[in-house]
Amino acid sequence: ALLAEGKDARVARDALRTLWAAIHLGGPDAQAAFVRERMHEAVYAAMTAHASDAKATEAACGCVLAAASENYEVAKALADNGGRHRVRKAMRASKKMGRKMTFGGAFEELKPWLHRKSLTPVEQARYDEVDGIGPPSEAGDSS
Repeated sequence: ALLAEGKDARVARDALRTLWAAIHLGGPDAQAAFVRERMHEAVYAAMTAHASDAKATEAACGCVLAAASENYEVAKALADNGGRHRVRKAMRASKKMGRKMTFGGAFEELKPWLHRKSLTPVEQARYDEVDGIGPPSEAGDSS
């Protein structure tokens, strides 16, 4: 409810920052709950409702990235339900508004997940496994 459209962006921003911290501090259980309890849906709605507020958008992206961080199963679920696309879209929009999101390297390991490029063979194999593609030999890739 705190993230709903029509609510003050400042309230949504604070709620998103709190959720981001809770996911980070809660570890794998909190990451799994973010998807299982469908909290991501409220975060996605907040991204849309408060798209013009760069700090709210950054906090929403932080929630998604914290949930996906070092948790391949959650990362896959978030990619499957549009989270990866929404974060990329929000980051591009924020950059166009003059506020580039960087997160200070906190989510460095998620760059390949977000951009799906420049993966080492080991990273590619891990993400392919999570995406259900399987090893390259099973995916029809002869390289």
